[in-house]
Amino acid sequence: MRKNLLFLYFLLFSFYGISQDVFFNEVNYNVPSGSGETQFFEIAGPSGTDLTEWEVIVYDETSMQTASYSLSGTIPANGGAGGCNGIVVVDGAVLNVIPGSGMALINELAQVEQYITFDQPTTAPSGTGLPIEGLTSQFIPLSDLAILNNSLQLIGTGLLYPSFTWAQQGQTLGATNTGQEFLPCASLPVELVNFSGNVIEKNIELQWQTASEIDHSHFQIMYSLDGTEFRKIGEVKDATYESSSLKRYDFIFQTPKVGSNYFRLDQVDLNGIINRSNIIYISFNGLEQQLSIYPNPAQENIRVVLDENINSNTVWIQVLDGHGKVVMDREKNAINFYSIDISSLENGMYFLRIFSNQQQWQTKFVKEKYK
Repeated sequence: MRKNLLFLYFLLFSFYGISQDVFFNEVNYNVPSGSGETQFFEIAGPSGTDLTEWEVIVYDETSMQTASYSLSGTIPANGGAGGCNGIVVVDGAVLNVIPGSGMALINELAQVEQYITFDQPTTAPSGTGLPIEGLTSQFIPLSDLAILNNSLQLIGTGLLYPSFTWAQQGQTLGATNTGQEFLPCASLPVELVNFSGNVIEKNIELQWQTASEIDHSHFQIMYSLDGTEFRKIGEVKDATYESSSLKRYDFIFQTPKVGSNYFRLDQVDLNGIINRSNIIYISFNGLEQQLSIYPNPAQENIRVVLDENINSNTVWIQVLDGHGKVVMDREKNAINFYSIDISSLENGMYFLRIFSNQQQWQTKFVKEKYK
C-alpha cells in the first residue's frame, strides 16, 4: 500500500453540485451461503477516466484493512446518455459482511474518493497511517440474505453520487441499474483543474486553478473540523496569476487546528447559484519543533518545554493514544501546566497536544512501565 500522505490533494475536474464524480454504483456483499452467488462491486464515473494505480481497499468493522483490489484501464462509455459516464466491475471480490465494515475507493494520488460501510457509519481511528484515518464513512443499507441474485444499487437521475439513492433489487452487473439514468454531460460554469493545500509554518495555504470560467462571480472558502459542518472563512474574487489558458487562486488560512482540517470551495455564479467542490483534508501537526518533553519515555510525570511564550492565561491539554482516542482532556493555568501526571495511562505511545487561544503545539511521548 502506498504511503499515506501528510496532506491530501483532491484533483477536481469540474464543479457540478456537491461533486463526487467517481463512486461505488452497485455492491453485492451479503451473499447467502451455498447459493452460488459471488460478491462484486461496480465503480461508476466519467468515461475515459484513467484508473491506473487506483484501488479499492476492504476494511472490517474496526477499520482495519482485510483486502485490496487494484483497478486499471479507463472507464468505458457504457452508461448511456451520449457516453458521458461509464461502469467498471470487480467480480468475485471478498467483502466483509459485519455492520460497520466496508471499503474505500482510493485514487492514483492515494486520496480517498469514497468511503462506504454497510448498515452503519464508522469513524476510522486517527494515527493509524491508513488512508481512511479520521474519516467518517457514508453508509449504505444492510442487504437481505433471503433474496437471491439481488444487490444494493444506486437509482435516480444525475451524473454525481449525491443525485442517487441506494435500493435493493435484481443484479445489473456491468450495466446501468434499473431505475438509474446518467444525464448527458453539461456545460459547467467553472472548470477546476486542481485544488490543493499545504502546511507552511503556522498556516495552511490553499491553491486552485481554473481552465475556463463562465458567468463566474467569486469563490467562497469553506472550513470544517469534521468534514460535515462547514463555515465560511473567506472569499476570493481575483486570480493571483493568469495565463492564456489558466487562472490561479491562493488563500492563506492562519488559524488551523492541530489534527484534521477540511476545506471546500463554493463557486458562486453571477446569478447567485452556488456550485460546491469536493472536500480536501489537510492534517496539521502543529509546531513540534517548539515543543519538547522530558523524560521520554516516562513513567509518572512529563515536563513540558516550549520555545515561545504563551499569549494566554489558559491552555488546554489533550493526550491521545496510538489510535487517536482522547484519553486526557483538561484545562490548566498557563503558568503551572508544565508538569503533567501520566501515571494512570497504560504503557504505549501517546500524542500530546497543547492549545491556547491563538497557539497550538503537538509532539509524542512513550509511557513505559516501572523498572
